[in-house]
Amino acid sequence: MIRYRIPFFGFDSEMYLTKRVGFETLLYQVDERLVKNGKLIFNVAPTKDGNRRLAIYTSFQYKKGKGAASQLLWDGVRLSFPEFVHDIVWNHALCTIKEDTERNYGQPLGR
Repeated sequence: MIRYRIPFFGFDSEMYLTKRVGFETLLYQVDERLVKNGKLIFNVAPTKDGNRRLAIYTSFQYKKGKGAASQLLWDGVRLSFPEFVHDIVWNHALCTIKEDTERNYGQPLGR
């Protein structure tokens, strides 16, 4: 599980590993607190030169709200969460997964 918190606003969200396909693919599901249908997929594929290529796929929908007040609230949340913040979140997720892997298997990755 990977957890994110925005302390001053009281927002938090969690991502759970829901499926693994061999050692190549990890599928994370994002809880429904901040987004709808959030998914994060990591795929590591071997390359011809003996290295590995990491591809990251993300998919989510912003929440919209049902009434006028909740629509304004979610519009404000979306505006306060600009595109570059998504990069920070996904990079943090990568670092967390890397640390967990190194801790569980005792071998630093990428060295």
